[in-house]
Amino acid sequence: MEWIVFSTVATIAITMLSLHLLSRGLDQYFNKKYNRSQ
Repeated sequence: MEWIVFSTVATIAITMLSLHLLSRGLDQYFNKKYNRSQ
């Protein structure tokens, strides 16, 4: 039973980390794009 809880926590942690890195990457991409246009 414990491995199910651990698996769920690990999945949520990986998902949150992926979303965090994705949002950071998008922010950097758009910042570069807007800086060049200005």
